[in-house]
Amino acid sequence: MKHYDKRADLKKAIADAIAGKQSLFTHVWGLNVGPPCFHGAQIIGKLFDQDTCRLLKTARAIGMSKIKIDRQGTPKQHIDLVGEELNRALALAKSAEDD
Repeated sequence: MKHYDKRADLKKAIADAIAGKQSLFTHVWGLNVGPPCFHGAQIIGKLFDQDTCRLLKTARAIGMSKIKIDRQGTPKQHIDLVGEELNRALALAKSAEDD
């Protein structure tokens, strides 16, 4: 899993997913809009993956109990992440970079 943390890299993160990889895109949030879990979050993430089974497996591995796939079946298929689940995904991405 590759981590992208610049707004300009959103298209690269999606392209990685289209190419069969898993990618994590994070960006500054700080707004009180969207799902309640995002309210007050400084950073949110999107875990992109076209392989739905792998996407769900990763979501479970980082501790998600309620999993909603956003834009399912499209090139932008992803799961939104915040809080501890996002921190765990960042750790997974970091360990993948170290390999």
